[in-house]
Amino acid sequence: MYDLVINANNLSYGQILHDLNFTWYQGETIALMGPNGSGKSTLARLIAGLIEATAGYVEITAKGVPLKRGPYGRWHAVGLVGQHPRRQSIGASVAEELSFGLINLGLPNHEVKYQVREIIQAIGLEGKENQSPATLSGGERQRLVVAAVLAMKPQFVLFDEALSMLDIRSQERILALVHNMGKKAAKLWITHDPELARKADRLWLLQDGQLWDAGKPENVLNAPQLCQNFHIQNRCEGLEARIKRKTHKTGKTDKTESAIPESPALQWLDVEIENRLKLNKAVQAGEFIGIVGASGSGKSTLLESAIGLIAPSAGSIRVSGVRLNKKNLPAVRRNIRILLQEAGEYLLDRTVRQVIFWGEKGVDSVSERQYLERFDIDPVFLARSPETLSGGERQKVALAATLRTEPEVLLLDEPMLGLDAQGRKAMTRVIEELSSSLATLYVTHDLCEVLPYANRLWLVDKGQVVRDCEAEDWDRYREEFRKAGVRIPV
Repeated sequence: MYDLVINANNLSYGQILHDLNFTWYQGETIALMGPNGSGKSTLARLIAGLIEATAGYVEITAKGVPLKRGPYGRWHAVGLVGQHPRRQSIGASVAEELSFGLINLGLPNHEVKYQVREIIQAIGLEGKENQSPATLSGGERQRLVVAAVLAMKPQFVLFDEALSMLDIRSQERILALVHNMGKKAAKLWITHDPELARKADRLWLLQDGQLWDAGKPENVLNAPQLCQNFHIQNRCEGLEARIKRKTHKTGKTDKTESAIPESPALQWLDVEIENRLKLNKAVQAGEFIGIVGASGSGKSTLLESAIGLIAPSAGSIRVSGVRLNKKNLPAVRRNIRILLQEAGEYLLDRTVRQVIFWGEKGVDSVSERQYLERFDIDPVFLARSPETLSGGERQKVALAATLRTEPEVLLLDEPMLGLDAQGRKAMTRVIEELSSSLATLYVTHDLCEVLPYANRLWLVDKGQVVRDCEAEDWDRYREEFRKAGVRIPV
């Protein structure tokens, strides 16, 4: 008999979840998959006790006896790693973030300090103990939040897209931490990644408010029609065909051409930013650069410098020949737009309509619907608050808002985060339409995302581009990409 079991009985939440019944045993690993907006994160929050069911209930039993909830309706036995690490980090420093839970467990100070040192080494954040979590990259914050939750040794842990921002090496570190929890720890992985789902004991599928226990993951993941029905897609599906469709633009001037080339769309001239970035590169109009590298290597810093969110300590940055400075930033930013990592965190308007059509007057409903269709956004979302949308839905809204001003340079930082197969198809369709007309820089850990569009690939390490190659030549540097933690086509 299992020591601890989580049971749900006729569990419902508003119009999102309806009469769910399930049992989750201690020591069992479950993968939860389903379309964006199906209620996966809502279910996780119900299990963790962060929100209350509108009908039915969740209970934990120990050898058949129900456990009482702790303060604020939560169980100490359940830990949740949320979808947005910015929201879950509360410490003023990395060390304080990791110490918080251990102190609340009543551990003596010397034991807390010892465990914090061990955890920091395990997640690869040595030397950053005194840094604010806000200064970390998205992947580093994600590792920190996962480690902080695991440090409290919960018997059940829910991971809501907890590996989505991580390179392969960082994923392996986190999976090793999870493995070290022992066989009695139960894990639930909310994911759109079939490779991670295959590692589970059982697969749950959520759609239209209903939960289906599919048993072994292979029962679904090896069935193309079921994958299509539940918006599941292998990351490199159809890669070769998409690459063949690509109009390959190199950005090079023909040797026989006598015309003087225009100024680069984007250029870093001997730029240095403290110890974070050192760059001397140019991007031509119509060029598509795929930017890859390990978490914390400087990829996001590179994009943020291009739009003036971070000022260089040396050198200069030019957009369409105009040097960035404090005075011209508002004017220059009309031509260069960025989709930030965790984009949903920056949607501050009251409604989706205000986010996408900000400052516009007289946009008729037909034009609104036509524009939303490009991004697979349901028009019913227009009157809703962005906060009520799922992570994947917010990602699509953020991209639609980013492209509304028709920029000349587009900066994309992990734009596929949290998207199901249908959302990815809509996103890739838009990117494919724009890739020949915009200068595009696309940050990712996965080459399958950029090979169908990229002219060039930049491998970033310690704030520098250590490899700049033609996208079609990526296989020549396969081992170099792999060692950097980049996911490569199999």
